[in-house]
Amino acid sequence: MKIDGQVIAKEIIENLKKTREKIKEKLVLGIIKVGHDPEVDLFIKQKEKLAKELNIDFRVYNLKETVKKKELRNFIKDLVKKKYPQGLILQLPLPKHLNQQYFLNALHTKDIECLTVKNLGYFFSGKPKILPPSVKTVEVILKKINFNPEEKNCLVLGYGKLIGKPIAHWLREKKANLILPHRIEDDFLLKSDLIISGVGVPKIINKCKKGAVIIDFGYKKLENKIYGDLDEEKIENLASYYTPTPGGTGPILVACLFENFLEKFL
Repeated sequence: MKIDGQVIAKEIIENLKKTREKIKEKLVLGIIKVGHDPEVDLFIKQKEKLAKELNIDFRVYNLKETVKKKELRNFIKDLVKKKYPQGLILQLPLPKHLNQQYFLNALHTKDIECLTVKNLGYFFSGKPKILPPSVKTVEVILKKINFNPEEKNCLVLGYGKLIGKPIAHWLREKKANLILPHRIEDDFLLKSDLIISGVGVPKIINKCKKGAVIIDFGYKKLENKIYGDLDEEKIENLASYYTPTPGGTGPILVACLFENFLEKFL
């Protein structure tokens, strides 16, 4: 069965609207964007749309791709000192000459994605102050379909800091039988009860165990068409539940990001 991310996101957003009504102060969320990428602009537009729906001022700070390390550091430092915005997102990836973690750490208490070393430390030590939006997304989906990962074979494809690494840690905490392969093999796909992928290689998941659950964070645009890691035609009659691309994890991820922001004020 196809999981409709738009429907799940809408449910989260309805709760966020109620939360927003309880918060009487002005709210401002900022995104720091370095360079120009039309695909990144699309993701930012999605966030901007939800911010408007939740009565949150949304500011995009555009910096040139050639920005120097010191300039960017000082720019972030100045924003962190100010009252507004109360939350900051550093749009990734950064140009190659800029060290991502160095600048993420500069966000300090305005980090809402659990990407500073401090927030990651709390998360990986089992005492999270905030949860990564990707983890929240998985948690919401599994709860929705009544899937408990404990003692289930759970395959995580990709081990990046935004998707694979935090989700793998969360699954360990849930006592899942975690599988983290160096390469994708049929054997892993066919024995896994849950497959979570964030590789960004179109249709790389073309088989699965009967009744498996597949959560796809993969995103790749080719010839004006968007693909996930999942080959929907090959698995739709095998998987019990799966997320399509687009319209699967993406809307939920954005809603969870705003949930993190609003939770700062509760």
